[in-house]
Amino acid sequence: MGQASIAPSFLSPNRTLSGAAEAKSEAAWVALGSAMFALCFGYPILRHLSLGNVPSNPPQSDWDFSLQLNWVAFDTITRFHQFPLWNPYKCGGMPMLGNPQSGFLSPLFILTLLFGPVVGIRLAIVAHIAIAFGGAYFLARMLGISKLGAVACAGAFAGSSWCSQRVEIGHMAFLAFAYVPWAVALLYLSLERRRMIFTALGGLMMALMLAEGGVYPLSQAALMLAALAPMIGFQRRSFLPLAAVTIMGVFAAGFAAIKLLPSYEWIATHARPSPSADLWHPRVFLAAFFWREGVGGEVAAYLGVFFAAFALVGAVLRFRRALPWTMLSLLLLTVAVGNFAPYSPWALLQRLPLFDSMRMTPRWLILFTLTAGVLAGFGVDVLCSVAESAMRIELTVRRENNIIYATAKPWGAIIAPLLIGLALIDNWFVSTPHLRLVEEGEEAPLIRSANFRQMAGAKYGWQMFAAGQANMGVLNCYEPNAFPVNPRGYAQPGYRGEQYLVGAGSVTLSRWTPNRLSFDIEAPSPTMLVVNQNYDPGWRLVEGQGIAISSEGLIAVMMPAGRQHIELAYRSRPFMIGLWISLLTVAAMLLLWRYEHRCGKRLAGISGWIARIIMLPRRRYRTLEEEGR
Repeated sequence: MGQASIAPSFLSPNRTLSGAAEAKSEAAWVALGSAMFALCFGYPILRHLSLGNVPSNPPQSDWDFSLQLNWVAFDTITRFHQFPLWNPYKCGGMPMLGNPQSGFLSPLFILTLLFGPVVGIRLAIVAHIAIAFGGAYFLARMLGISKLGAVACAGAFAGSSWCSQRVEIGHMAFLAFAYVPWAVALLYLSLERRRMIFTALGGLMMALMLAEGGVYPLSQAALMLAALAPMIGFQRRSFLPLAAVTIMGVFAAGFAAIKLLPSYEWIATHARPSPSADLWHPRVFLAAFFWREGVGGEVAAYLGVFFAAFALVGAVLRFRRALPWTMLSLLLLTVAVGNFAPYSPWALLQRLPLFDSMRMTPRWLILFTLTAGVLAGFGVDVLCSVAESAMRIELTVRRENNIIYATAKPWGAIIAPLLIGLALIDNWFVSTPHLRLVEEGEEAPLIRSANFRQMAGAKYGWQMFAAGQANMGVLNCYEPNAFPVNPRGYAQPGYRGEQYLVGAGSVTLSRWTPNRLSFDIEAPSPTMLVVNQNYDPGWRLVEGQGIAISSEGLIAVMMPAGRQHIELAYRSRPFMIGLWISLLTVAAMLLLWRYEHRCGKRLAGISGWIARIIMLPRRRYRTLEEEGR
């Protein structure tokens, strides 16, 4: 027998009209509350949206790294009207879409297109805080946690210092963790409603993580769902959660194919093996959870004593319902410790693709704040129920018509909101000071070059954003993956210009854009044109006579003698394949929605069909047993 539904009544398939109205009202209040929460926790950024480009004394260069990627996509679209496939401003030229940490496919990139790369990326930070709060609240409600407990869950996750401290050092890709609770909540919703359309939407949330450059959020969320599904199935005595997670993974891969395939080609070509020597003492985690001064952005995961106490109460006194989340919390802590044994979870994970290029195991503590938040939500419900059952009752007996009047004081309904309020205030005082560092300082602009040129020099490695705005590429770039840099920088020995011929003749640049280059050639004999950018197989000759090749790692074209106009264009084959797969996945989701909408209660959607197939062998066995065969 399956476990009874524990979701709120207004989320059940058979909800009444009043329940639907209640759901809409709660959703509206949650949206408003998420926005207010984001404004409160993100106000230091909103105070000076357009001040400066990069903090004057950044703790790391990742602010420059993130802003440069954001600006290249913005400039390519708005000035050149091209899709950002190639980044000529970094490391001598490299794929833009294929860079795993580029995030311009995010729907929130519209903020950058509307307000520019500096203001847009800061507005996106505040938007992610709201998304994280709303998603954690939604997840808690899907688990049957009360509204008050859901607020505690959302506050523990979205108000933790992991967000502000990573923003402080410029780790914009980690903001994609805000989508994790939405993906998990949609898994639960699909199981409650028996409709796979919600599983498809969960896959879309997973794809959004990669679209924003969130390789870490996507991989950790995938592992979290893979561990959670069998525990849900064990609780419900059903294989349906495993099927739902599998379908979610298929849709996630399909939606993300437009980004996934170019990124896979990048990772396969420029892998970053990480040493498996990460080992962190548990004292570091205790400091991360409870030390208000913080222990650095890489280990940021502040909970505070109030949320931690709620989580402990929920794990112990709601043992059965909280068991999957307790086990997930322990798993995340074990992975975060690192390689404490030859066969520790992290040592085993690093044998898998993608995980082998990851480092800094304390990054797994970000998801721990979510699982601890869920446990805190259970703990709030425990406090309310226990206080309500053990509340003081004052009886005032008045002998008026033999009626006994009783008045009750629900202490739980008073204490719990008070403690949650104190916990949120505590998180606010810990998190917001880190965002104030983002508003400080202004990077001096570089003198703009009339024509695009590659620059070499250590100083440019920390000014990639400013150099791009000045129409210059940076060879001494900051890039986590090992990327070969073949071009020569301006004024370096051996520099022959941004384009030149090997042999007699002349070349004139006709038009320069990130994805397309045009030249006028006049050569008395067969020659070779060389462009001072890294070669990639995506560069092709689309106009003129010749063959595009690699010459010592640079873009080159072998051409015959004579006068001609040639044009090179960057066209990514993985992008085109991924685009078609993503479009087909969107069509499949629409067909799935149409099918389940038409079937309705009659077939309970495609999930009911899957459930029947899974349960058929057991039903047949029982039937044969009853007949005595």
